[in-house]
Amino acid sequence: MNPASNQSQTVVPVAQNIFRKGDHVLIGASKTFSQGSLVNPDGGPVVGINLSASNITVMGLTRNHASGDSSSWRCQ
Repeated sequence: MNPASNQSQTVVPVAQNIFRKGDHVLIGASKTFSQGSLVNPDGGPVVGINLSASNITVMGLTRNHASGDSSSWRCQ
């Protein structure tokens, strides 16, 4: 499923804000990013940034995530 097809928005806390609007964020359990993982990370574009609250708003996540899921990012 294309994450952009889901118009939901999710606020994600971040320890260090290195994101810009339009960056693509991948979210999943730490093991998701290990070589040989059979689980694909979830993701979507950053559509909002709140520096004072240390969070970003991501659009298009397609499944629920547990607290503590890590995030990775890449620019598109």
